[in-house]
Amino acid sequence: MTPREPSGGTAIAAASLAAAGAATALTETVGVIVWPFVVSGLHGVPVPVEWSVALQGVAGSLELILLGVGSTLLFLRRPMGRRMAKAGCVVHLVQGVIVIGLLMPALGPALGVPSSVETAGDIIAVIAVLVPAIITFVLLLLPATDRWLARDEQPAPTG
Repeated sequence: MTPREPSGGTAIAAASLAAAGAATALTETVGVIVWPFVVSGLHGVPVPVEWSVALQGVAGSLELILLGVGSTLLFLRRPMGRRMAKAGCVVHLVQGVIVIGLLMPALGPALGVPSSVETAGDIIAVIAVLVPAIITFVLLLLPATDRWLARDEQPAPTG
């Protein structure tokens, strides 16, 4: 009896989510670069380029590279893609915690938004953005992904 071919559904779903995460990271990185100029031009409020904006740009660029290359390697069934995509997910999750814990409390008063309702809405939005990274990370950890990636490394059955 021939062993059944491992299904690639889990790994392909993880690779697709990682590719979508890379696209999101690209828009996020561009947004972080453009946002200070837009806000300063529209509201007349000078927006200093702080460490937080620089951190967001660096993290977005790192996510773009890790998730973009990782998803491509996953589609090519290379185990390194799994490691890179997991690292990209971790960067995204850490960045989300930083945004919720450090950036939002500082930005609210600076923009004149002291309302806890606004802050709660922002936190819900950030959590919603983190959910795909969590799902991707879990899919990458599943044994089915490992089996699918390892399929090409196994010796052909003799018969």
